[in-house]
Amino acid sequence: IWTVLGAISASSSIYEGATYSADFGLARAFGSGVILMLAIRFGRGRLLTRLDETVMLLCAGGLVVWYWTDSAVFALALSIGLSALAGLPTVMKCLQAPNTESIATWWLSLLASVLAVAAVGRPDPVLLAYPVYLCGLFAALIAATLIGRTRGRARAPETGIVAQRGSQSTPI
Repeated sequence: IWTVLGAISASSSIYEGATYSADFGLARAFGSGVILMLAIRFGRGRLLTRLDETVMLLCAGGLVVWYWTDSAVFALALSIGLSALAGLPTVMKCLQAPNTESIATWWLSLLASVLAVAAVGRPDPVLLAYPVYLCGLFAALIAATLIGRTRGRARAPETGIVAQRGSQSTPI
């Protein structure tokens, strides 16, 4: 989902006149694509959930509407909204199984988003929308991971090992 949405966001930014700041969106789409390929090769479980399928259909519909309306701003708004919807399962996963996510990756992504905001160079809400949204998303993922770890709800995905914390068991 994030590969497609990143490509839509980058395309709409380029369409609206972005230059260097569009590189961030392209890099996000490429990076998400690499992660997708690795997940297909090494992942477990179902490739697409119902939510994933629904969001993908909405993305396709958004592209059609973009074509009909010739409005890159609409495509950008739609991709940000759908990305936020697609981010909810990841935020929940960070809360429930925080050690299955690399918090360093989220910190680096937040830093890249902040730098992308700076790369826009002028106060253009259309060009700033995607990197500012990503700052919020990555901050939420970091917060969810930290809250999940603080709550002691981290569970090792393969082993289910339980560690002792004080006098109570805490899943890791």
